Amino acid sequence: MTNKGMDAENNYQQMAEVLRAMAHPVRLQMLFGLCNQECNVNQVWQRLNISQPLASQHLIKLRKTGLITATRKGKQICYQVKDAKVKKLLRQMRALFGVADPCKVTKEE
Repeated sequence: MTNKGMDAENNYQQMAEVLRAMAHPVRLQMLFGLCNQECNVNQVWQRLNISQPLASQHLIKLRKTGLITATRKGKQICYQVKDAKVKKLLRQMRALFGVADPCKVTKEE
């Protein structure tokens, strides 16, 4: 396989990993919420009405795939969607499915 073919294969692999990470209703809700506001794990599980261990598992998956970032603030770790491409994808998904309140657009995008 040529380098160009290998690059394309890697791109498809990365896209599939991102889509797999997003392919869960709870993780999508987390992403949409973290698109607009930074939250710690306690805020996430309370807002989504799920258990803390479940919230942590989903946040780990999102973080490993690079969909969210984590910042330490004292003893807590706060999560947020910072990547403009991820925010754009989430906005497009919400528009496609007619879900209100899309992620805020920033001037950098």
